[in-house]
Amino acid sequence: MDIALYISELLKDHNEIGLPGIGTFYKKKISARYDRENGILYPPAEEIAFKAVESVNGELIRYVSFAKKISEASSRYFINKFTDSIRHSLETDGSANLSPIGTLHTAHGHLSMKPTLMPGEQFGLLPIKDPAFSIIQKRAAQPLPPVNEPILAAPAEADTPANPTNIWQAIGVIAILLLIAGSLTYVFYPQFFNLEADRPLSANKPQAPAAAPALVPDTTSQKDSIPATNAQSPKVTDSAGIKAPAAGKPVEVTPTYEVIGASLALRSEAETYLKVMHNRGVKARIIEDTRKPKFKISLGSYNTYEEANQEKRRIQKSFNPEAWIFTFKDKIKQ
Repeated sequence: MDIALYISELLKDHNEIGLPGIGTFYKKKISARYDRENGILYPPAEEIAFKAVESVNGELIRYVSFAKKISEASSRYFINKFTDSIRHSLETDGSANLSPIGTLHTAHGHLSMKPTLMPGEQFGLLPIKDPAFSIIQKRAAQPLPPVNEPILAAPAEADTPANPTNIWQAIGVIAILLLIAGSLTYVFYPQFFNLEADRPLSANKPQAPAAAPALVPDTTSQKDSIPATNAQSPKVTDSAGIKAPAAGKPVEVTPTYEVIGASLALRSEAETYLKVMHNRGVKARIIEDTRKPKFKISLGSYNTYEEANQEKRRIQKSFNPEAWIFTFKDKIKQ
């Protein structure tokens, strides 16, 4: 009775099957591998492995009883007889053939098995021959050129001089890039070009009022005019009794100090930046300057430089490190 065949059939549905007095046969998974010597790619497979530890299960006894239609006691008798024959072969020859499972070997009292791959154990996949392997073999089989034949090396190409047109083109591109970078820096970081912006202008110093130009009377017009025009004009006062400044004299304007968050060249850009500040809860406004960039975003207006400088430091720490102070009078349109 071929008990080894029954073991291989049981291993198709079970992970391990024990053989009393010998050990346990179990399924072992093998990863895909590539044979570099022969150029063959082997798919993943399963093989039957062996361990000398005997597992306690009655699957083999029940299967033999069912397959041969005998009692379990008779099945156990045939299995023990098969086990005795394996021990006898190991003692006399040092090996025992368990086809189609494999071959058992004994060495220094230790049992091991060399498995045999069977059809269907490679998950229905077949080994693949590497098509590039044959090409490599053909190239390796080609004879080398004779030693006496001189192999002429290809002459080294002479270094061609650089085209001066390409050099000037590269210089022109670099100049254009530098010009663009400078323009962007001037638009977004105007404080780099206005180093005196953080210092109060000379408006703090008292300035002497400009002398009114001397009026030369026109004798011709005076003759035809009403005599009352030679009289002095009465001083105009408002309802509160405050005297208005005399005509022709310059009006002294108190300078204000604006904390500037950005300086832009286009009004559309300034309005976009203004919306961003309003969304953040900052009461900003646009100041139109005669100097470029024309539109400046004021984040706060103060009468003293100290107050403006304190607010500038707070803004620099909170959300705009590029904030700066701008001092202006009536030259700026709000």
